[in-house]
Amino acid sequence: MNTLPKGYTVNGTVCYMWRADRSENLNLIAMTSKNVVLADRLFTTPAVIIQPVTGLMMLASVGIPYTTPWVLISLVLYVVAGVCWLPVVYIQIRVAKLAATALRQHSPLPLAYRKLMTYWYSLG
Repeated sequence: MNTLPKGYTVNGTVCYMWRADRSENLNLIAMTSKNVVLADRLFTTPAVIIQPVTGLMMLASVGIPYTTPWVLISLVLYVVAGVCWLPVVYIQIRVAKLAATALRQHSPLPLAYRKLMTYWYSLG
């Protein structure tokens, strides 16, 4: 099954992945990590593109300069969040592949999985 639960959000993604990870159930980890990658592709990636574009359009429509301090701070924070998000995307894809491989080979998750999840939690 390749569907996402209702109400799937970023917080939901973290909650589902954390619960799957803690369960140590390889089937659940493999499916959840696959869905986390899918959710990022379907929801987060478009939002990353649309939010700054529409935000800048709204600023222009009401005449607020991009150089206004709160706008600049917001843009800096957006970039910082993006710098954290990009490695998270890589980690999610890698974790999903490691889980799928372990499931397919009927083997335990490799140590690399745990290390990547530690980074994922930290960056999240």
